[in-house]
Amino acid sequence: MRAQLGHYALLAALLAILGVLMLYPILITVSSAFAPVPIKNAAGTLHNSYFYWLKSVLLNPTFTGKLLNSLLLGLVVTALCNLIALPLALLSNRYDFHGKRVLSAILLVPMVLPPFVGAIGMKQLLGKFGSLTMLLQHLGVLAPADGINWLRQGGFWACAILIALGLYPIAYLNIQAALANIDPAMLEAAENLGGRRFTNFRRITLPLMIISYEVCFLRTKEKFDWGYFAPFLATLLIIPLTMFLTKSVDFIGMKKTLEESPGIASWQYLGTQLRVIVTYLRLLFIPVNQNLDYDYPLAKSLLELPVLISFIFLASLLTIAVKIFSKYRLLSFGIFWFFLTLLPESSVIPIKDVIFEHRLYLPMAGFSVFLASLPYYLFGNKSAKPVVIALLIITSGYALLTYARNPVWKDELTLWNDAAQKSPKKARPYNNRGNAYKNQGNIQMAFSDFDKALAIDPDEADIYYNRGITYKEQGNIQQAISDFTRAIAINPRYTDAYYNRGTIYKDQGNIQQAFSDYTMAVEINPNDAQAHNNRGAIYGKQGNARQAFSDFNKALAIDPGYGEAYYNRGLVYFNQGSLSPAIADYTKTIEINPGFAEAYNNRGVAYFMAKKYDQAWLDVQKAEELGYAVNPGFIDTLKKVSGKDR
Repeated sequence: MRAQLGHYALLAALLAILGVLMLYPILITVSSAFAPVPIKNAAGTLHNSYFYWLKSVLLNPTFTGKLLNSLLLGLVVTALCNLIALPLALLSNRYDFHGKRVLSAILLVPMVLPPFVGAIGMKQLLGKFGSLTMLLQHLGVLAPADGINWLRQGGFWACAILIALGLYPIAYLNIQAALANIDPAMLEAAENLGGRRFTNFRRITLPLMIISYEVCFLRTKEKFDWGYFAPFLATLLIIPLTMFLTKSVDFIGMKKTLEESPGIASWQYLGTQLRVIVTYLRLLFIPVNQNLDYDYPLAKSLLELPVLISFIFLASLLTIAVKIFSKYRLLSFGIFWFFLTLLPESSVIPIKDVIFEHRLYLPMAGFSVFLASLPYYLFGNKSAKPVVIALLIITSGYALLTYARNPVWKDELTLWNDAAQKSPKKARPYNNRGNAYKNQGNIQMAFSDFDKALAIDPDEADIYYNRGITYKEQGNIQQAISDFTRAIAINPRYTDAYYNRGTIYKDQGNIQQAFSDYTMAVEINPNDAQAHNNRGAIYGKQGNARQAFSDFNKALAIDPGYGEAYYNRGLVYFNQGSLSPAIADYTKTIEINPGFAEAYNNRGVAYFMAKKYDQAWLDVQKAEELGYAVNPGFIDTLKKVSGKDR
């Protein structure tokens, strides 16, 4: 009787947590969707409509389009996952060949990689100037200036394929397990009766596989075989080698970044990291007092007491992991995973920021394995109740702490305000909070924070740049130029500072200085589309059409959706008398930005010059609708020549 009461109490606690954390939010959301809204009927009297919000959503093409896209994406991804996984599972289950175990292990790599790591890898491989594009340029398939953004240009199908490449291992494992549970005698009997392979697959394999798709489990082996893990370790080299061979990543620039890290000796960084790792462990077990931007003190000596205590603690933890490996493998695995995944940042190679909480994303997987398996090993097979209670307490505690931390992440201002309060002697939180104030329109507080940041670190170029942007937006041009100039003096390769200072010079009519700044910007960063466009506009006004076209073409190669570059190139074509390409560029500008009134006006003029008066009238009317003041003299001339009055 007492045991039954305990079970009922545990069930009640689980249902209560389920109700509070899941069912209650769902109930609030659903009830809000059917909240009464007073509206007038045909007779003009008010009545409550309980389906107002639902009808608003279903009648809104934006929402319905997104809903249909989501459903279609789910169906396509499911189909693609099965199309990828089915032949691979059949190959693995029905055939023996050299390298089979290696292939099976490699196929599961997408499931092992965290989603954000896979996303970064895909971006480096398929981005506009990613490894695939660089490889095609190296082979001569693409011109050096041509870049293809495979992800953006692929649209829906690129998204579906990327998701399928990340999820197909789940389908592969289920299909493979389902095939393993099909009795081979049934297939042999079918072959003896004359059934063909595809017929056997369609009538026997596929139905049985569908039945067992969701109910089977992979078999486990008692013997530990390191051969399965070798392919996973080998795949770690794929992305770095691809980037190195195709030169899609500037490794020399990365090396310079490391060399420019503030004078932290390797031994000093190592000593600091010993304490940092202990801090990481504390954050995992007791996630309180988190900070987005720590002001972490550097170790002064490897022999100072906090460093020695941290070293002894971590060495003991690793020793325990080795000792318990044969008996408690999950616990050991979690500990080893934690340390191995921290190695890239927590080693002897100095990095400017010695601690960041986001570096725990990958090590946290090992901690989760450790924490989930610990109650099981502690209580053994005595009863499931203590394990469930322990996990319930842990989960509830973390849920409450997460809820308490959420208000800090409300917006960028609350986030950086928290960081500034916890790191009052560090410049970056004040700098970023100043940006947050600027974005919210609180200019006075923004300047106050920029000044505080500069008082702490007067040699930080980003602070001068951000204050310069704020001065520029406020119309204080001289102060903006002064701050941009100071940022450039600190960092002579500050592309954005050159670009913004050049824009101010251009607006002031100081074309020579503007041209100089834009040129510096594109020399430092050849992929700066805005600098190419603005320099091209200067070339165009100077009558240097060849150089103008060169800059516009480079800008559009970098960003094919850059409407202003099409517009400026259209101006140069028009000034040359090339009406057809000018009209084409204006049309492309309008496709990208349908509210660009001046593009309609200029295309109307080009149509007029080409004697296409009907199209000219349409563009003139559209420009006026968008608020553009069309030249009255041009309208009078168009009336006379076309014989029409609009």
